[in-house]
Amino acid sequence: MSRSKIPDTDNFTRNTEADTGGQLESCDEQAVPDNYELEHLHKFQPFLVREKCEELVREEFEGIKYDHDRCRSVSENLRAKILDLLKKLFDRYRFVVQIVTGGKAGQSVLANFEAVWDTDFDDYFMITYKQQNLYAFVMVFAIY
Repeated sequence: MSRSKIPDTDNFTRNTEADTGGQLESCDEQAVPDNYELEHLHKFQPFLVREKCEELVREEFEGIKYDHDRCRSVSENLRAKILDLLKKLFDRYRFVVQIVTGGKAGQSVLANFEAVWDTDFDDYFMITYKQQNLYAFVMVFAIY
């Protein structure tokens, strides 16, 4: 059985046991303050951004007729605008923006989702937009 090599301690100093409990401490490393935040100082509040997001949805979809390719490009552009807005206001959150569009032809649509998350910090909101020949659901999820 071979013995494991004792690590080179040239870059370490031994402090008194009162300081570190006799542990080796690096001389080369500078102390970095702990910046882990387990709780966000500014919780995501949907009511602060919902109205602005509704305005963006109206601007993008107003006056267009349903066309799969057109709605796809409008949705991608809208998603980017919403994400930019959210990231500026809530820097430590991750966002998921899902946009569903369809043509209105007398049918009804039901949208549903399920999620497992921390109800203290995570949240969502949904915007429904309807006009004569198309509908759009915009779902925004904020996850800390």
